[in-house]
Amino acid sequence: MPSQVKHDSIDLILKEKQRVKWTKTEISNAFTLRYFGKRSYDYIARDLKYPLPSISTLEKYAQKIDLKHGILEDVLVFIGTIARTFSKRDCECVLSFDEMKVEHILEYDPASDEIIRPNNYMQVVMARGLFKNWKQPIFIGFDQGMTKEIILTLIRKLGEKGINVVAIVSDNCQANVGCWKQLGAHDFEHPYFLHPVTYKNVYVVL
Repeated sequence: MPSQVKHDSIDLILKEKQRVKWTKTEISNAFTLRYFGKRSYDYIARDLKYPLPSISTLEKYAQKIDLKHGILEDVLVFIGTIARTFSKRDCECVLSFDEMKVEHILEYDPASDEIIRPNNYMQVVMARGLFKNWKQPIFIGFDQGMTKEIILTLIRKLGEKGINVVAIVSDNCQANVGCWKQLGAHDFEHPYFLHPVTYKNVYVVL
């Protein structure tokens, strides 16, 4: 039995407990397994009797994932878990970011019971596999221009999860051009900046 099976899970197998409080890591592992298919998930849980959260538990957890302003830490946990199933090549990644106009209205978030203030624009950063077909949003910013600090922080955090950023992609609006220059990508003869951890080139692509 895998060493990460905790005492509560063992009690569940032995039917000494009917309910278990799953950790974030266990939920993330379960999401990764579910990613590979519902039939395999059901087979492991029902036929092999391996302790896994129910699909309804995963759905409830998904509703609580923090997708508000800033770095999406819960999504990064999921990326780190699924990256363990990738080859080194599959972990090569591109960051794409874009700003889009949103409706300027007050909104109510029932999950957090909060009123969300009106905004004009939403900035979204997406991590995409370069060789493997995967993508996840990792940053959401409202009325937030892209900055050197945001990009470098995201690259570092992805690196901690085993994902290597080799390029960034965006349009060439004035704000983005300013961000490239802050990073060190000054012109077409020098369209790259240094990765903050590996110190390899990270290329800027239009």
